[in-house]
Amino acid sequence: MPPAHIWLIVSIFIAVDAVVLWAVRMWVKHMFVDLAAAFPPREPAADAVRRSFQSFAIDSINMGWSVHVAADDYGLHLRPALLMRLFGGQALSIPWTAIALHGRRGRWFSKSRIAGRWQLMGPSWCLRLAE
Repeated sequence: MPPAHIWLIVSIFIAVDAVVLWAVRMWVKHMFVDLAAAFPPREPAADAVRRSFQSFAIDSINMGWSVHVAADDYGLHLRPALLMRLFGGQALSIPWTAIALHGRRGRWFSKSRIAGRWQLMGPSWCLRLAE
């Protein structure tokens, strides 16, 4: 294969990857703009239960193993890990009054709704505190 063909194939792959990454970033950023406006971040209480690198999904955005979470009396504090922040993820503090459990309540993961608008799936250990 001539070198020009190799460069053409590599260039096409790089261009397609760049477009896909840009589209994912815009999608994630758009989702977090609405959530961050509705639930601005607050500092968790000193006695909050904290765990790093937890898996959450908000609507169709799956943030597997990329969320640091703290749960206190106020609510659920979510801070995306570095990679999610690079894609536009923002910190959130969702009060317990805005979280309603519904649907699947498994041993490891539970489903809930945030303010009746967004679907949140996350670890059962923290979402059960909403009850």
